Amino acid sequence: MEISSMMAKQAAQMQHTASLGIMNSALSQQAAGAVAMLETMNNQGGTPAPHPHKGHAIDLKG
Repeated sequence: MEISSMMAKQAAQMQHTASLGIMNSALSQQAAGAVAMLETMNNQGGTPAPHPHKGHAIDLKG
């Protein structure tokens, strides 16, 4: 096996490893952002919004 082909193979492996590391980092950041967003949604509290169409009119038939 030639040295140039061995070096090319190692370079490709390193590029693949670096790519996986970058993807893993991006995934971690996105997951942390999603968790923070969900926590802020849960911490807002307050009263829930009324239903958009139920409860406005009551039909009384007797």
